[in-house]
Amino acid sequence: MFEIQVIRKEEPRVYRLQRRKKYISVLLTKYSDVTSNMLQIMTRGKYTHASLGITEDEFFSFVTKGFHVERPAKILSRMREDIPCALYRLRVSDDVYEELSWKLHQLSDCGQLYKYSRLGLFLCLLHIPHFMERHYFCSRFVAEILQDCEALKLRKPSSLYLPDDFAKERQLKLCFEGTLKELIASDVKRMNILNDGTRNVWI
Repeated sequence: MFEIQVIRKEEPRVYRLQRRKKYISVLLTKYSDVTSNMLQIMTRGKYTHASLGITEDEFFSFVTKGFHVERPAKILSRMREDIPCALYRLRVSDDVYEELSWKLHQLSDCGQLYKYSRLGLFLCLLHIPHFMERHYFCSRFVAEILQDCEALKLRKPSSLYLPDDFAKERQLKLCFEGTLKELIASDVKRMNILNDGTRNVWI
């Protein structure tokens, strides 16, 4: 699909067809539960959870109960206090976006087959690369699926990724940092991330 961009030049105006950009998002958060607090103490990191999104209101990850679809607005409605977060975006091709979307929705359909890996997280903290089929912790899941879809070239094995490691990836662009409540209310979550519809853009 294409969108029309209006180029401001001398008359007559020139209209240029440009392929619409596709973006995916990595959302980093810090919850206040016991597990999250312990992980922050051990890693001295800023964030303790990572999730992957293909829209602005739905993210995919692993929690202690297993594969999980996260909706920030719903999470916020259940929390007594606000949640620190950072949103990173990555521009991808149509093919990568479609493959990533397909894989995430396939996982949603058979999420009960996948388990959270406490042992994997422990090995990660010890800097020991490992592979456990159908067993993930949040940041390993995000790193591995980005690598499998060729959306991101990793700097190290996916099993060694912690949430803060995504902030060090140059391809990922920080577009918001604050609280989850501020993110939901902010227009930044809608700027250039929407992968449906078109609009006229002045250059």
